[in-house]
Amino acid sequence: MATRIRRFKHNEDLSDLVVLSKAFFKEYEEHHEELFKVGRLRKSDIIAFFNLPDYRGSKGATFVAVDKGRIVG
Repeated sequence: MATRIRRFKHNEDLSDLVVLSKAFFKEYEEHHEELFKVGRLRKSDIIAFFNLPDYRGSKGATFVAVDKGRIVG
């Protein structure tokens, strides 16, 4: 089964997105320490971000890459 891109569903579990977000910011922090402090990035912050109306509502969308039933991007 190939990786596919789809819209993130409104009631979907955010666990994989939390892990991916932390990995992204950790790598980004290595190049821009003044902007990001991953140690301060809480799971609740990431969940709140993806629950914003612009990401879950009619104004916007989050798209994810899914492979073997897991969000990988």
